[in-house]
Amino acid sequence: MKYIKKKIFWNNIENEKIIHTIRWDETEMEYYAFIKSNIDEGYHQVVVNSEMMLGLVSLCAKKSNWSIAQIEMMEEDEEMKQELASLIDDTRDNKGAYLSLLEILKTLLEDDSIDIKRIYMQAKYEEQYENFFIQVNGLIGMSSDDADCEKEVLNYIREYMNV
Repeated sequence: MKYIKKKIFWNNIENEKIIHTIRWDETEMEYYAFIKSNIDEGYHQVVVNSEMMLGLVSLCAKKSNWSIAQIEMMEEDEEMKQELASLIDDTRDNKGAYLSLLEILKTLLEDDSIDIKRIYMQAKYEEQYENFFIQVNGLIGMSSDDADCEKEVLNYIREYMNV
């Protein structure tokens, strides 16, 4: 699937961190040049830490029209990948399975220091599906521009950063 990619940045306005997304087209500009040009404009990168990623998994659990499609961890481990995939499959039929998924993820983070690299999500609004990913470096991808799930994820990040 071809995703529309954006990078999450923030800047400080009147002691509040204001969240911005800036579209990035990898065919037009190399990633690090893109980052540097936006930093030169006064923006700061948002790093989506594992605590925030867990919050997004919880957000999916609370929304009846959202689901997790895949979770990638920083450390590649086939057994762990299969276990996560199985738990994610369970969440499609049983929202209660998110509790097990969150427990496993917390254990990986706290006991094994393995961070979440990327989460792929899917949301259904009316009869339209939106595919979305977010990764640790603050890069997001959407199946359509101006996706509703993007707004909700950014609202979560805004609230997290301004606590």
